[in-house]
Formats: sequence, C-alpha cells, structure tokens
Amino acid sequence: MRMTRRMGEYATGVLTGVLLLVTPFVVFLRHNGYSLLTPESLESLAILAGAGCAFGLTMVAGGPSFGAALAAVLIALFADIQTDWFQSWGPGLPCMVAAAAVPCWLLRDHLSKILSVVLATMLVTTLLTPAGESVRAEYVSPTIESSDTSLPPVVHIILDEQIGIEGIPREFDADGHVAAVIRDFYLRWGFQLFGRAYSRYYDSDQSLANVLNLSASDRPLRYYSKRFVEGMPLEENLYFETMTERGYRIHVYQPDYVDFCRSEGEIDIHSCITYEAETLESIDGAALPTGEKMRLMIAMYIRLSFVLSEFRSGYAQLRTSLPDGWPSLPAWDTTVGRLSPVSAMRMAERVGRELVAIEPGSLIFAHLFLPHYPYAYDAECRLRPRTADWLNAGSPLSFPRRNDARSRAVRYPAYLEQVLCTHRLLDELFAGMRDAGKFDDTTIVVHGDHGSRIDLGPPKLKYENTLSEVDYVDSFSTLFAFKPPGGVGRYDDRMLPIDVLLERVVNAGGVPDGLDWVPSRHVYLAIGIKGLTSREMPKFAGGQATPLEPNTRGQARGD
Repeated sequence: MRMTRRMGEYATGVLTGVLLLVTPFVVFLRHNGYSLLTPESLESLAILAGAGCAFGLTMVAGGPSFGAALAAVLIALFADIQTDWFQSWGPGLPCMVAAAAVPCWLLRDHLSKILSVVLATMLVTTLLTPAGESVRAEYVSPTIESSDTSLPPVVHIILDEQIGIEGIPREFDADGHVAAVIRDFYLRWGFQLFGRAYSRYYDSDQSLANVLNLSASDRPLRYYSKRFVEGMPLEENLYFETMTERGYRIHVYQPDYVDFCRSEGEIDIHSCITYEAETLESIDGAALPTGEKMRLMIAMYIRLSFVLSEFRSGYAQLRTSLPDGWPSLPAWDTTVGRLSPVSAMRMAERVGRELVAIEPGSLIFAHLFLPHYPYAYDAECRLRPRTADWLNAGSPLSFPRRNDARSRAVRYPAYLEQVLCTHRLLDELFAGMRDAGKFDDTTIVVHGDHGSRIDLGPPKLKYENTLSEVDYVDSFSTLFAFKPPGGVGRYDDRMLPIDVLLERVVNAGGVPDGLDWVPSRHVYLAIGIKGLTSREMPKFAGGQATPLEPNTRGQARGD
C-alpha cells in the first residue's frame, strides 16, 4: 500500500513537472498561431516533457520542502515567460520566487496535486481557445469623411535599414554591381533617385517620427509621450494630417513597432493593418529543416524571459569590464530567434494585393522590416537554410560597440544580398500595379529610415573620437526615391536629408533644383537617452567620405 502511494506521488510529481514546462510553451505556440502537430513543435514538446519528468522526479525525491522550493522557482520562471510583471517589480526573480515559495510551502503536502489540476485546466483552456493571429486588422473610425477621387493615388513605402546608393561600400561591392542594380531599378521605373540622401538619426523611432513630421528635432521625445517602447503610438503626424486635409483616405500597413494609426489630430485612417514583426507564424511552412525551425522556436521562446534578458545584458557588460590580462569570457550569441524580415516578406505580399486595386484619393502607407536584419534571404529571396547564418547588423563579440573590421566584413555581403532581394520584391509589386493599369498614374515614395548600421560605432557622443567617416556613412546614408504620375527616371547626387526631401515632395510636389535652399548638412549623435547633439555629415560617394571640403564634423553646430 505504501509503495502504491509512493508511486502515485511520483506519477503526480512527474505530471506536475511536465505541465510546468509544457503548458507555457503550448501557450507560446498558440499565441503565435503555430500548429502543435508540426514535427518541430512535437519534438520541442517532447524535449520539454522529458525535462519536466526529470524536474518532477527531483521534486518528489527531495521531499515536500525541497519540492516546494523547486516548484516556486519553476512557477516564477513560468510567470517570467507569460507576463511582464518582472519589468515593474525591480528585483524580479527573487521577489517572485519568494512570493511563490510561501503558498508552495504551506501546501507542500498536496502541492503536486493542486498544481497538476491548475496547470491541466490552463492547458485545456489554451487548447480550446482560438489560436492567435500575427496580423491584426484594425479599422479606425475616421475623424473626417473625405476622399477626393480626383486626387492621384499615393503609395508610400518605408524600407527599414536601407542604405543609400552612394552609401554602399565599394570594399564589399567592388565592381559596383549592387549599386548599379538598385540605381537602374529605380530609373527603369521612372523614379527620381537621390543617391546621397541621408537620415539625421540612427534610431528608427527618431527617424520615422521626424520624417513624418517633416522636421528635424533635437529633442528625443518630441513626438512620444515618454521613453520610446515598441508599439508606442506616434502622437503627432503632420504628413498624415496634411494628406487628410487634401482629401486622402489613408490605409496603413505596419509592424508592431511604431503605431502610426493612433496619432492625434485630424487624420483619416480608413484602415490599419498591424502585423507582429516577431512571430513564429511567419516560418510555418517555410523551406527550412525541422532542426532549424526548432532552433528559431526555442530562441524566440527564451527571449520572452525578462530575467534572462537582464542577465544577458549584465553578462555582456561583465565581458567588457574584465581587467586586462584576464581570460576573456565567450560571447553570448543573441543573433538567433528574430524573424522580422520573414514576417515583412509575408506582409509585403499582402500589400501587393492591395496595390493592384488602389483607387484615386487613397494613400497606401507601408512600413516594411526589409532589408532589416537578420539577413535571412539571399539575393534570389531564398531563405538561408542555416539560421546560424542569419546575421544581425551588430556582432555580440564587439559589445558595447557594433562591430570590428572582421565582423563588418562578414555582415555586409549578407546584408547586400537581402537588399537585392528586397528590390526583387518591389519589382514584383510594381509589375503587378503596371499590369493592373495602376502604376503610371500613382505617386510613389520609397525611402529608408537610416543606414545599414553595420558600423564600428554606434554614433554616440562618448565614441565620437573613434568614429570614422565611414561609420557616419554606414549609420546615416539611406534611400530616397520619388515618382510622380508619369515620372521619368533621373539620378540626383545632391546630399539632402530625407526629412527635407519628403517635406518638399509633400508641400511643393517635387524637389527644387540647386542647393541654395538646403539647410545645413547635420546629423545627430546620441547623448545617452537624454539628448542629441548635432554634427556635420561628411560628403560621401561609393561608401566613402569624399575629400571635397575640410571635415568639420567634430564641431558642434547650433542648428
């Protein structure tokens, strides 16, 4: 009888351990809309179930008090994965472990049974709840019922992390092939292409906020209510307000990064489609080996842990603070588990279906995380089969700097292939519009938000003395191309900031000739998170600064 009871305790303990590890992973898969019956899902669940068995046996073998302590740790980790409580709790994990330890110890004699019932109920509820969707259709009630069908349709596409033509380093494009392909692409489709366009900002939240307000503010929080976090609304959007005043209805396609649909003011957002940039659903059915999908799956799951993220940051700082002569610690690879370009590719396909049906009086605005890292696609838009080759713009080995010469040389060729893939996609979108008779009469703007950022920087004030002119080019050179109805291809090599270019396109219908009207050529370096300081942007061509004038970049400017 005693042996039977003991076997029952072990069985309940094993069930509890399995449920503690499996349940949050099932919630994660369902939230991402990913099937539980794929080989990668089943194998991952099997691994977690095996680990759960080991935990459960250990909980029972160690006795009620030890089992209660171990259960408290697992419950805290469960909460860490499933909630954002730790981000506001300060000490985080110790607080949650202590909070969980008290009821676990009080209920230690029946803890396994109670937990197994609670977790089983949660698991069944999750399975019965409809799976999540990575794309959310949000229709916002327009503040103004207006649509002037005499207005030419407008398409506005933002390519994230797209370097400009003259910013492409010749050391990685020796024969100029990539630069020529991109230049010829825009000229062939009738765009005025600004090869030396640049952003004044290094970070997307600042660049996008300012360019859409046709401005260049030195206040980091000028268009946000507080310190920027992903998903935060852009509170002001002068561009959308202006287009609404002219009678346009705006259709937004955006990742869950900056929310352009909740800006204040008189804006006619007719439809708003938001997609999750980091979602497993984007690789469902992708041509990747099962093992690589599992690797992505587990990496994304682990990244949900705030505690682990904080530990990883602390470890990175420890690596860089060790005294000279001490053995170096290995880098913690954080490059695996991001899927934003794959998600963007799927959203671009949906945007393409909308473009062939665009009507006068409509503005289709699409922010795509392409050619943004990781560099998952080759030049033919085929997924790289090894996710270890999906490199980020910065190397973890160089933290807190972005890269060294070696890591930059590894990353740039992969990035340029994804640039070519991105324009292969745009070519298909424009061809679809042309075949539907929608291209010639449509105004189209395509621009980036900043450079490739495969720099040795980052461009912060504390690194100013070690920043080279090439770092400025990698950081700030970006794309700007504009096609009015019936546009004729033209290459423009003037150095102009994208906020000024969009302001001229919006308010003057084009970019005036000459340079006498152009503001000072400055960009911003970050001063921590509190401010920005202005510096001169060097003239550049072919990825290099040009010796056309003395470099006064290091001098502060009052503009």
